Amino acid sequence: MLRAIGVTLLVGVIVFIGSILFIIPGIILAFMYSQVYYIMAENPEMSIMNCLKESSRIMKGHKMDLFILELSFLGWGILMVITLGIAGLYVLPYYNATLTNFYLEIKD
Repeated sequence: MLRAIGVTLLVGVIVFIGSILFIIPGIILAFMYSQVYYIMAENPEMSIMNCLKESSRIMKGHKMDLFILELSFLGWGILMVITLGIAGLYVLPYYNATLTNFYLEIKD
């Protein structure tokens, strides 16, 4: 649990610093480190820095794929706003399962 909090804070600081420089580097860094939680779950013995490096390695060449995948959920996000979050009961598990399958596809 403490490792998850630590990695969340570290990724948050990295993305924040990238966003201060300009918005685009912050987005790129967020996509680069987006897989760190899946890596930590699969390899609990791996250090936080190694998880960050591994996330960066597996996302090389896949950042645009993740961006397009995230963009495909824009309509679902609008639907959640319109229904005041009720659609989230269906959308959020679907979204998380989709991101998990994305990780399983690119980790090799």
